[in-house]
Amino acid sequence: MKKRMRRILNETVAHYNSGNRSINPKSKNDGSSCTYLPLEGVKSEGCAIGRMLPVVTKKEIQERGFNSGHGVETLFNKLSRVPKVFSGIDIIFLNEIQALHDSSLHWDNKGLSEIGEKKVKIIEDRFAL
Repeated sequence: MKKRMRRILNETVAHYNSGNRSINPKSKNDGSSCTYLPLEGVKSEGCAIGRMLPVVTKKEIQERGFNSGHGVETLFNKLSRVPKVFSGIDIIFLNEIQALHDSSLHWDNKGLSEIGEKKVKIIEDRFAL
């Protein structure tokens, strides 16, 4: 399980920068308008959790209108089933990964900001990764 959690954290850190996060362009860019799936005109594959979802789950999110405004736990409770990719992974860890993605303070144009590096260290320590 720790290996999967480490992989999710590493992939999130390697993937994002301040220009490719899945944020509604009409928002204040404060993380409050993160979208699980990319909106038209946004250069992103989706948010930290959204880009890892299988196609069938992405379709359900679109059809049921769950693309934003829900934390990870709420989203998973609303879905017909939790995607296998997240099976057995602590929901608190997934919330932390999403929080890392959501805050513009964690990213600069190259990747993690100094504050983002501190957030990653907190996640690593909290989950003994």
